[in-house]
Formats: sequence, structure tokens, C-alpha cells
Amino acid sequence: EAAEAAEAAEAAEAAEAGADLAAKASEGEQHWSLELAGFHGCSLSTSQSFACDVPLRLCYVLGGDVCLEDHAAATGPSRRMLSMPRDDEGERWQAIAVEMEGQRLAAVFACSSANQMRLCSWTTATETSTASVPETIALTDYGDFAGCLLRLSGQLALTAPLGPRGGREFRVDLWRCDGLWASSVLAEEPLDLKVLEGKEFGVLTSAGLTLWRFDDECDADTAAGGDLEDSCARLQFQVAEPPAGDLTHGSFVAMATQTGPELEEDRKQLAFLVTAGGMLWVHDVDDNVGISLLQVPKATTGVTAVSCSFPLLVLGVSASLHAVKIDLAGAMTTVGEMKLDGHIQSLRLLHEERGVAATAANTIWYFDVAKGNVVPLQAFHQVSGATHLARSGASEVLCSSSGAELRLWREEEVLLEVARLRLEAPCAALHFLPDGLLGCALVDGTVLFFELQMFGLVSRAEVPLQKGSAERSSPEKLTAMEVLVNPSDLQLLFGTSRGRILRGKLQGFNKVCRIDADSAAFSTFVAEDVAAIGGYAKGGVTCSIFALGAEGEIGIWTRDSKRLRSALRSNWGHLQLQRPPGSVACFVTSSALAVAAGSKVVLYSCQDGSICHEVQTQWPVLGMAVARSSTGPQTALLCAGAERVAALVIDGQNLRWLEDVALPGGSLQDPSRAPPRRVCVSAGGSQHLWVQTEVALSAWKLGLLQGM
Repeated sequence: EAAEAAEAAEAAEAAEAGADLAAKASEGEQHWSLELAGFHGCSLSTSQSFACDVPLRLCYVLGGDVCLEDHAAATGPSRRMLSMPRDDEGERWQAIAVEMEGQRLAAVFACSSANQMRLCSWTTATETSTASVPETIALTDYGDFAGCLLRLSGQLALTAPLGPRGGREFRVDLWRCDGLWASSVLAEEPLDLKVLEGKEFGVLTSAGLTLWRFDDECDADTAAGGDLEDSCARLQFQVAEPPAGDLTHGSFVAMATQTGPELEEDRKQLAFLVTAGGMLWVHDVDDNVGISLLQVPKATTGVTAVSCSFPLLVLGVSASLHAVKIDLAGAMTTVGEMKLDGHIQSLRLLHEERGVAATAANTIWYFDVAKGNVVPLQAFHQVSGATHLARSGASEVLCSSSGAELRLWREEEVLLEVARLRLEAPCAALHFLPDGLLGCALVDGTVLFFELQMFGLVSRAEVPLQKGSAERSSPEKLTAMEVLVNPSDLQLLFGTSRGRILRGKLQGFNKVCRIDADSAAFSTFVAEDVAAIGGYAKGGVTCSIFALGAEGEIGIWTRDSKRLRSALRSNWGHLQLQRPPGSVACFVTSSALAVAAGSKVVLYSCQDGSICHEVQTQWPVLGMAVARSSTGPQTALLCAGAERVAALVIDGQNLRWLEDVALPGGSLQDPSRAPPRRVCVSAGGSQHLWVQTEVALSAWKLGLLQGM
């Protein structure tokens, strides 16, 4: 009777909190009750955009915004965030390209839902000026493209859209503050765009280099408001003449330019074109004549980027930086090689043999050729397969995994990567444990335990798995893990690819963790493959457990935590349901389980499996988590899809729709990739709700839950 009274009180409290939350929402105390609080990195089909100059100022895309770091300030490194103001419709704009020239900074922003791109420009001379509203230009007809190249030249901004959809033509455009100033169609998709001296720029395609010159004095002959076709020729071009020699070493992939007194023989401007096979073409821009054709040592395949500070040339070859010195007579000397964490996508030499490079692992590196040093400046979220997310509210730590890589993040002003580890096998599940430990289960049955303070491995255990047989050729794998908290001990539950749920006991938490290899299965679960396991703790004891099968099977186990005296299996009540394949689930209360299959969210009673409530969404739900107020009893359900996230108020055993907003960068992922099957959502003890999709790791605030 006491337990029933407690359950009734809990339901009444949740109902009152839900009604209060819904009333606050209807009153409009905060228009954007579900608000993006941060967005860390993305794994787009294009490379991570960055810009840098001397002394070292670094500008890059940090989520949907632009981050400007000044590492040369007397008071130490400083960071400023720049964003495009939200429009009247509240659309979220994603920065996709950045560039700097002197005190001018520009960025191209894209909005997938509005199918538009815009160019924003700031002056960064003083810190207060960056807080002002930027100059903004709508990039006409750019909505049908996937990306954009951006360069600055005085008062002009040069752009070239990338990845056209629907048969759109390639082109290069020159913009002034009042709009489009000149434009020309390109025969092929541009790979790079370089600003030269004397009102010139070069466009590289896979076939070669085209040199362009613009005449900004012909405006005097152009009537105000006249069409570009009616004006004098603002753009003139000529194709770069190749040098004599063998040019059959693959298509061109990258270009570098050099101007100034460092060049030999009174040459003013040189271009260095490189093919995928490491053939280097040195070209005199002023006379439009090829000078030499060289083969880069140790670079016969995999060249992706090049930068020059004559006579030093640095090439990105697969995941290495190759530094060479050249002279115009054709001699080339190898200087050194530096390994990074992924294929080099872009790089820039600054001065004194130092530079910055971006890799396919979404990391920006600082390198010093003379000393052979490489230092990561910024690491970004990157997904390349199954993803997992766990968080520790007490220490504000977030842990994410992608395939066989594990990353530890710390929540500060921005999300900072603390450590990164390569695992022996792909990660199956993550879970934070008491005493500052992190449990990481690998698909091969290995369970690793990390200490969070120094992120060191303190112990490991093996879960006994079945080997391949005549009936099942593939060996059993771990697929899920959940913590089971009992009054006297701590256990882990493991789901496997053969439908088993195993239980292991943890011992010696301070130094050594052990899993009993002889432990019995937790319970009977009729499923071919365990897709997920989740738990609900009340009063410091786990009182509800669910398991999802790959074909939609749902197992629910409950026990009375108030009367619990031991961890015997007989204490658990068990029932099994069936939902469509691809379901995701989470506990709303100890007696209610939310299950999403496709675009429907269903609330089940854990006592008898009956349906308490249903909510229809406009998109498939791929991940869920419950968010609870830190200052009151309010509770909400956060549902995430591939491109949108929604908040639902939990009112007793009912769900009320609160808000539905777009995830940043949701539709900027590579369209050739298959849609995701799962989105990780975490809503633990900190003020942020985290959503990890295939293109983003984003933080959210549900304002009405936090008394905002």
C-alpha cells in the first residue's frame, strides 16, 4: 500500500508539473523554449573550412557559427564567436566557409530549409566591432549547391559554388557590399580559388589552371542598375599554358601561389599545381608560361593539398605532410615528413616554416617544419559508423565514440576535447560509473574501465561470448550495456548479437574491476539480437530495465526498489511486447516506457504493457532521452531525428507536444550516404541536452525546464 501510494504521488506530481510547464509554454514566457546552446563540429562532405594569418589568428567553423581565435594577444589566447543573426522565421544558418584578409573576416552561411546561402562580413579590428550586425548579401541561386569556395580581395569577395544539384552550371562570382558585381560561367567544377596580385585570381579545375583579371574601373561606364551583360567586360581570362613534358600523371588536385621578393630571377608571381600522382607543375603567372615539371619524392599517389612559402613547399600526401625545398632550375630536396590523424584536406603555410592543416578526421593542426612538431589546435566531432554517447553530470564530462575511436570532452565555455583514444575493436556501448570511472564495452567482449581524471586505463575484463558454430557462422558480439545498481553491489548488463542478456558483477572499484565469467544470464528474452538496454533508478537503486530486440521485441523488467533486500532474479517482474523493427526507447518514469517506431511515440505501462498514450510526429524518431528540471519537478521527453529535434512535456502518463526545431546542419550531410538508423541523445545532470547525429554534436537548453 505504501508503494502504491508513492507511485500515485509520483504520477500526481508529474501531472501537475506537466500542466504547469504546458501553461508556461502557452503563455509564451520564452519564445524559443528549445534553444541551441552549442554545436561542436560536423562531418560534411566538404573539408573543414579555416583561415589563418600572421601573427597567428585562426578562424574556423565551430558548429553553425564562426570562431575567431587570437593566439598572439599579450593577455593570452582569446576566442570570439561570430554568427549570422536569426531571421524573422527563426531559421538556423550553418557556416560552411570562412576567410580572412587583414582586419576583414567573411563567411558563407547556408540554410537547408530555406534553400539559400548568404555572405556575411565583419571587421575584426576591435573586439566591440565583432558584436555588431555583419554586412549580409544574399548569394543569388546558390541554394541549389552543396558548398562554396570563398576568397577576399580588397573590397571584393570571390565565391565559387560547389556540388551543384539539378544540372546547375559552375561559375565564379565577385561581390561588393551592394550585391553581385561580376560573374562568369566555368566549364568544370572548381577545386581551388587563389587571389593573385594586380587584380587577378586563378581558378583550378581537374584539367588545369585558368587565370582571370577583373577591371573594377569600368563601373564609370555602367549605368546604375544596369545588367551585367550591358556593362563593359569586367572579367577577362586566359588558360595557363602547360610546360613541355609528360602531363599524364593524373588530374590536378591542388594549387599554391607565391608572390613577392622571395622569388628568384625577378619573377613576381608563381603558381604550383600538383596532380594526385605527385607531379608538380611550376607556372609563371605574369608571363603565362610553364617553368618546370617535377616529380615530388615519395608522393606517387594520394596527394590532396599543397602550400608554398618559397623555396619551401609542403604537400599533403594521404595522412602525412611532406616538406621539400625547390629552385626554379628543377632541383628538389626533401626536408621532412610529419604524420597527422587523417588524410590532409587543406593546408596553409604562414611564415618561418610554420603552418596550419585540416584533416579528414575533422582536426585542425599547427605544424612546424623546422622542428618537426605538430600540435592539434581544434578537434571536431566526426562520425564514421555506429555512434555512442555518455555523460557524467557531476564532472561535466561528455564521452563519444565512433567506430573504434573514443573521445572525452569537457563542458566549459565551449566543448573542449580532453583526450582521444584508438580502441582495439569498435565500441558497443559507453556508461559512466561511480568513483569517476568510464565503462567502454567493445563488440569483441572486452570491457575497458577508464579513470576520468587522467583518462587512463585502470582495468579490463572479458565477457564470455559464444564462438561461431555450424548453425551460426559468425561469433557472438556485444551490442549493448547498462548499469544495474543494487543496494549492496553494482552490476553490468550486457546484450549480445544472439539475444542473450548477461550479468556481471563489478568488484574493487578503487583499483580493479572484475566481471564474473560464471555469472548466469539476467533473464529470458526472446529476441535474435539485443539492440539496446536501458534502466531507471529510483532512490539510488535500479527498479526498471528494458531491452530492445533488433526486430522490435521489447522486454520490461520491474521490481519494487523500496522493498528490495537482495539482487535475486526472482525479484523481477517480466513482460514482453512487440513493436516494428528499428524502435528506440527510454523510461519516462519507473512505471512508464516511451517507445518510438518510425514517426509514432507510444507510452507503455510497465505493469501490464498497456498503451497509455500515443503521439504522432512528422519525421522518424531515431533517439530519445528524458530531461528533468534541476530546480523543480518538470519533466520533458527529447526526441531527435536525422534533421529535427522536438521536446514533449510529460504530463503524468500523457505526452504534450511543446516544440519542434531543425537540427543544425541536418541536411548538409553527404546525400550519397544512407540515412542514419540511430541518433544518440543524452539528458543527464548538466544544464545541456546533447544530440549526436551523423553530422553534428549539438547542445540544447530547454528553457522552461531550467527556469529561464
